[in-house]
Amino acid sequence: MSEEEVEKLISTPMTVKEYCVVGLLYGTGMRISELCNLRVVDIESKSKRIKIVQGKGAKDRYTLLPDHLVDRLREFYILESRPKEYLFTSKQTGRAMHPRSMQLVVNSAMEKAGFKGSKYTAHTLRHSFATHLLNSGTNLHVIKTLLGHSKIETTMIYLHLQKHTQLGIIPHLINYFKVIQNQIEISRLLQQKIFSHPSIVRFNSYSRAVFDKLSKCHTSQIGVHQYRCNNTNCNHVHYQYHSCGNRHCPSCGGSRREAWIEDRMSELLPTQYFHIVFTLPQELRSITMGNRKLMFELLFQSAHYTLLKLGHDPRWLGAQLGIVSILHTHGQDLSFHPHIHCIVSGGGVTKEGNWFTSKRSKDRFIFPRRVMEKIYKAHFLKQMYSKFCNGELQIENAEK
Repeated sequence: MSEEEVEKLISTPMTVKEYCVVGLLYGTGMRISELCNLRVVDIESKSKRIKIVQGKGAKDRYTLLPDHLVDRLREFYILESRPKEYLFTSKQTGRAMHPRSMQLVVNSAMEKAGFKGSKYTAHTLRHSFATHLLNSGTNLHVIKTLLGHSKIETTMIYLHLQKHTQLGIIPHLINYFKVIQNQIEISRLLQQKIFSHPSIVRFNSYSRAVFDKLSKCHTSQIGVHQYRCNNTNCNHVHYQYHSCGNRHCPSCGGSRREAWIEDRMSELLPTQYFHIVFTLPQELRSITMGNRKLMFELLFQSAHYTLLKLGHDPRWLGAQLGIVSILHTHGQDLSFHPHIHCIVSGGGVTKEGNWFTSKRSKDRFIFPRRVMEKIYKAHFLKQMYSKFCNGELQIENAEK
């Protein structure tokens, strides 16, 4: 659909339900199945975003909520007697509305706008959402994220639909599109400015190398990828600057972090979890800086040894624990402060294959804190001394 046709559709008098359905499909780019399963709790009116739970590929994602829809959604929520779970429910079953019923709502709105007999469907509005974003200059990777595509090649399909003329975006969405692009450009400019600050020359060599990569992210200094439309009548060329791919980058690391969190969330067991942090004393930080890989491995090994040893001890549990660990190299004040966050299950699997709940499930710690401290410290120092005797730990070359 063209921008003019969408504007005609949205400005046509229709029921509140029809307006909300059409507005959400076009304003958020949701699939019709995702709209059917949209829950009330997933609409965050204050932060102006919508969480799409278990979309295509069984993945969660966020999309933006246009301002003009907030009041209409509240009105619809009240008219529908404040539904407790799904926003759009079937009056017959009380469950989530079926996609066929949702398509009938779209057809009714299309007919009122004068598009009776057209091939426009609910999915047409999703395509229009992506195409009009592209027309407004929005980055392809932003569109990819909003649509929930797993590959950029899928999003590239929308290039074939783009009209390369000076088109106006409908009034109530023009600010919405601009905000997306402006926020990205501002964050990149700030990133380049901050990570290239003159004070960085006083940092250690590793940090200087990281900051150098971060300051060049999405710039010509790293490289550029060229996309060209396959349509010979179009031949539009789009340039996409390469990302640095560094794990510290707020731009590159964001999507990976969200994907990692989603994968870990899918592995959660229906039990209580404990949060345990293992760290290194300040006296070892300079040694760690010069032996990062080795010291980080010792940190992981010692933390896991402590938890598994106590977990297998019948006095405390007598079962195999579930552990998820993640390394943080810096503290909240950005100082070098290596530590590991461990998410530990409040129970484990016995040798017989049965689940056994922790005896201290109601306490703050799954095991006594002092006991964990002694085992962790003794094991870490023993392994560190062994590495030093073998010549693997280079203390004399550690940066200060």
